[in-house]
Amino acid sequence: MRRLKWIPLFLTLILLLSASVFPVAGLEVFYDGEYHEYEGNIFRLKVNGVFLSPPVPPLVFSDYSVVPARSVFQDGLGAKVSWNGKTRVVTVSLDDTELLLTIDDTTAMVNGKRVEMPIPAKIINDTTMIPVRFVGEQLGMDVDFDSEKDIILIDYVPKADTVSVSNVSYSETSSQQGVLTITTDTDKPEYNSFILKEPTRLVVDVVDGVYKKIPTAISVANGNLSQIRFGQQADSARVVIDLSENLGYSVKRRANKILVTINIDPTMEPDEDSDIKPGVEPDDEPEITNVFDLITYGYEGGRDFIRFDEPITLGKPVKKGSVITVPIEAEFPEDMEEAEDQTVTGFFGKKLSFVQNTTGGTLTITLKTSEAEMYVQGNEIRLKSVHKPLARSVTIDAGHGGQDGGAVSYNEDGTIKAKEKDFNLDIALRAQKLLEAEGVEVHMIRDEDVYVDFLRVGSIANDAGTSLFVSVHTNSALTDTAHGIETYGFLDAGSVSNGMTSERLSEILLEELVDKTGAHKRGVKDGKSLAVINSTQMPATLIEIGFISNEEECEKMMTAAYRQKLAQAICDGVLRAFEEMDI
Repeated sequence: MRRLKWIPLFLTLILLLSASVFPVAGLEVFYDGEYHEYEGNIFRLKVNGVFLSPPVPPLVFSDYSVVPARSVFQDGLGAKVSWNGKTRVVTVSLDDTELLLTIDDTTAMVNGKRVEMPIPAKIINDTTMIPVRFVGEQLGMDVDFDSEKDIILIDYVPKADTVSVSNVSYSETSSQQGVLTITTDTDKPEYNSFILKEPTRLVVDVVDGVYKKIPTAISVANGNLSQIRFGQQADSARVVIDLSENLGYSVKRRANKILVTINIDPTMEPDEDSDIKPGVEPDDEPEITNVFDLITYGYEGGRDFIRFDEPITLGKPVKKGSVITVPIEAEFPEDMEEAEDQTVTGFFGKKLSFVQNTTGGTLTITLKTSEAEMYVQGNEIRLKSVHKPLARSVTIDAGHGGQDGGAVSYNEDGTIKAKEKDFNLDIALRAQKLLEAEGVEVHMIRDEDVYVDFLRVGSIANDAGTSLFVSVHTNSALTDTAHGIETYGFLDAGSVSNGMTSERLSEILLEELVDKTGAHKRGVKDGKSLAVINSTQMPATLIEIGFISNEEECEKMMTAAYRQKLAQAICDGVLRAFEEMDI
């Protein structure tokens, strides 16, 4: 095994000392359990205009190049790379794309679909090597070859950040005020608000906003306020509030929400044109063709709502176990199309079904669980979690471990300065000690330097049956200027318990971490695609404690005092969440 130590070094020296590509005669590389004489060429690698010097340079097999997965795609290009030693699968994810490559298998999984590769991923000289062009192009990168200078070129411009608008809801806080809540996936989203005349309307644009699904217009018809409409602009998600007269309004941000407060005078006669919808005359209203155009299923703050628009009159809903039946009265056209079952997103909802009859019909709401409390508020059915006596217990996951070191920081001489897995474990163990001193039952995914398959973490937490779940990670970026702390929660509903949601838990932990450390607050991000978040049956959050790629933050995290601050913040955040859950 002594040869393994000099082979990567020798290859790297060849790469650095030569400006030209040439075949390497007599060079041996180790893969498939034995040494092979390498007969290909060695090229140089340039990423976004900067030459990289990975531990093993690009090697060519059957006219296709392979490169080290982590040092090129994670350290060089900002993707997330993880390794599962048991299944021999390397995962590379960036933006909305996730690739799973199995060693020695030419079939890759790209966002769950099978795609054939020209050559498989290989373990060469103890380094995971993956086909550079295939992986780069799947991730939206430009991969090219400069034949004159014999350089592999990878260029990647990160997608412009967009603000996802996940939910909107309207409620009247008093007889003279209504509040529209716009929920996004970004902390302190930017907005513009202004009044337009003829007709009078208040416009609120969420800057760089994109609706996950454009909401159905909300009919209000209360005094000077008639309806609220929504539309997608090229550079914003737009909200239009139709008014007969502007009596004053205010717009403010609260965490990841935009709150629009509108002054209402219920004694005012509505504008005679208030029922006009864009492009439709009052006497030319479109016929109802689908009942679900009049029924909105939404969620916010740990609760689901089912809103019924005119002309539906809501009967008395009956809940039995996980099924709610709702009689509704309405004059539907006889030739209205048969309603297909609707899959819904919410903390509790699973499916809506509708059967029409002569007086209206019956709506059936199928829930994921029977542990939901139902109540009626105006034209809405609301669902919230049943309050249960829960233990003060938490599962803590120290991300990565064993052969999976996570993100890595290097010294100037190329030696390893720090590994993510070590930061994660130390902070998790410190948090465990603090929480147990407060009488909290703590389950650890790992308490030593071992690898645990991240796809199993959620089921391990579920088997433990704890009330909360916290996963500790350390961030990394392509640029060394990225800094701060962020958390990830299931922003599209997810598990809820005693009113606590994944999103709210993420907010609490972020507030405590920033307060204790003074670090830059990067916000709560959408973590619904993360296995450790979407597979847990309790409120869950993943925290990124700082950037190992930022020299200043890395130096801080290398001190025991700073790691203790982070652990104390986790402890205080968990205790705060217990208080809100009333346990």
